[in-house]
Amino acid sequence: MEPVRGWTLVASGPHAAAIVGDGDAVQAWDATRPVRLRRRFLLPPDFNAQLGFEPARALFGLVVVVSTGRGLVKECVHGSEFRVPESQSIEVEFELDSTRLARDLAIKVSIVLKQSEERGHELSARVTGAPLWADELALRLEGGASRISMEAVSFRARFPNGGFLNAPFHVETAEVLGLDIEQAIRVYLNADVSDFVSAVERGDPSARAALWSGVVKRAARVVLCDEAFHSGEEPQSGTLEGLVFRWLTQAFPGFSVEAVRDLALRRSHVFDATIDSWTGLWNGAFSPKGAE
Repeated sequence: MEPVRGWTLVASGPHAAAIVGDGDAVQAWDATRPVRLRRRFLLPPDFNAQLGFEPARALFGLVVVVSTGRGLVKECVHGSEFRVPESQSIEVEFELDSTRLARDLAIKVSIVLKQSEERGHELSARVTGAPLWADELALRLEGGASRISMEAVSFRARFPNGGFLNAPFHVETAEVLGLDIEQAIRVYLNADVSDFVSAVERGDPSARAALWSGVVKRAARVVLCDEAFHSGEEPQSGTLEGLVFRWLTQAFPGFSVEAVRDLALRRSHVFDATIDSWTGLWNGAFSPKGAE
């Protein structure tokens, strides 16, 4: 099985198609635009023999599973059957709902055994669904969070009467939910807690998790407390309410805004835990036992 180059990623709008490879970053990701991915896989004539099925004519299945939010959301987006040498190549193309994607996108292509008409080699797979080959790709989706303004200041000097002089960071949000993200959210790192600032700057997983978990939850609560924010028309992308709406849609799939608001106010422990689970940030600092 030989994949041809990388995946071709096509976003609607002004962006041209781009070839993406494992570990690449998709710059200026916009969750308002649907995205399509396609790739061609070449099948060698001796594919059966390589897998121990010669001279049997086995039926294979090709399955594509995508995941996002560090594996929090998974979905099978493609499934097809083929035989070799009847099929010399396989074209895979699918469209994703960008509003369901968060922070990263992983694509796993697997070939599984669907049926074997004859008994193959003694070491060949025999169980239907047995995995025979796999290829994985991981992409970073950059945008949204990277647009949030952030600066390190002395809390003793900037907020002498704030009551949070020893906090490692502070998040301020605008009262106008329709403002652009850069204007609506500002994150202050406490320069007086220099170890934390240094940890954030060097990308320490624990510091990054604490920071962005706090930013998401605090911004979400501010927006949810505004009664004008409801399950009506979807907010404009690029605004504070648009960003929070996207976060909440991904973190609480199937929940109305009103249901999430009630959860944040009445069962805040569940709200906070769900946000932390969705972001997956803490997994980078402390991986849960059994997590992939």
